[in-house]
Amino acid sequence: MLLRVLKKVFSSPKYVLFALLFACALLFLIVWLPNIALVRVVHESAIPIGQKLAFILSFFTSLPLTYGWPEALSLYLVVIIFGINGSLLLFYINQAGGLRGVAHKNLLHQIGATAVSLLGVGCAACGTLFLAPLLGTAFSGFLLFLPLRGFEFSIIGLAILVWSLYATAKRIDNPYI
Repeated sequence: MLLRVLKKVFSSPKYVLFALLFACALLFLIVWLPNIALVRVVHESAIPIGQKLAFILSFFTSLPLTYGWPEALSLYLVVIIFGINGSLLLFYINQAGGLRGVAHKNLLHQIGATAVSLLGVGCAACGTLFLAPLLGTAFSGFLLFLPLRGFEFSIIGLAILVWSLYATAKRIDNPYI
């Protein structure tokens, strides 16, 4: 069922473009938001444009070194599933004729799942990227007592995103249930 829906949705190039747009936007936010001051300094410097671009794009290639392979893989999966899910949701909204009950609920599930999955992404020292500013450094120290050092949030968020992807695909496949 899922493959049939993905084939149906992504047979239109505009939904492939939407998926890429959603995924890239989320990846840019995740990578550049914590480093916005550094990006601003490099942007305003007298460095040649080619070197500026290479430096700023190096953030994406260095994710496994910055966060570690499990966190980077989780981050890439979140971004990919978020892009696919966003595109499926747009398709469903267009198919349903607007944002109504179930489509609105699926949108809220997707946003919530993405937020939860991003809670587990962060630096190798404290395991947080989004939790520390939101909840303070005292709570981020609590993550050290968890078995996976906060990676549990990424796993839970990925599970919710996959469920949201399945639920949206199910609604597209049979919108009358």
